[in-house]
Amino acid sequence: MTVKELAVTTRNDCPSSPTALPEIALARPPAWPPGLPGPAADACSHRSYLELEALAIAVPQARRHIRGTLAQWGLSQIAPDAELITSELVTNAVSASAASASAGLLFRPGVGLLVAAHSDRLIVMVQDASQEPPVLRPPADDAMTGRGLGIVAALSTRWGWVTDAGGKIVWAMVDLGQV
Repeated sequence: MTVKELAVTTRNDCPSSPTALPEIALARPPAWPPGLPGPAADACSHRSYLELEALAIAVPQARRHIRGTLAQWGLSQIAPDAELITSELVTNAVSASAASASAGLLFRPGVGLLVAAHSDRLIVMVQDASQEPPVLRPPADDAMTGRGLGIVAALSTRWGWVTDAGGKIVWAMVDLGQV
C-alpha cells in the first residue's frame, strides 16, 4: 500500500529544514476545543495536523508522523512517550470511527491527529466520529484490549475529552518541563 492509497492529509507549520517532512496536502485542523487546557493551537510555537482514514494502517502512520514531527521540532527526547500516547489514542479513534461507519454513514469517517507544542507542554489531540465518551477502566488480567487509556494516563500530565460537531476529541498533555 502506498501513501497515496492512505489518503493522508497533513499540515505542518514548522519552518522548512533539510529534514522537513513533505507536505502531502494542506488541511485545516479542527478548532481548538473549549475546555482544553493550555494555549490555543494558533498560539503554540509548533503544530502539525494529520488526517487518516479510520483503518488499522492509520496507527503506524500516526506514529511515524509524530516521531518525525517531534524530531523536526527538536523534541526527540519525548518521542517514545508521545508515540505510545498517539498510538493508543489513534487505535481507540479508529475503533470508534469504524463503529460509527457501521452505523449507516454514507462515507467512512476519518481520524484527525493534531500535535501542538508550546514552550512548556506538548498536546496530542485525536478526533474521531463517535460522541461516546472514552472510558478508563481496569482491564481483566486475560484481556487482549482495554489498557490504552491507562497507558495514556500514566504517560501524560493530564488527559481528557470534549465533544465536537463531528464526534469527539480525546487529548493528552505532556509537560515539557519534566523531560
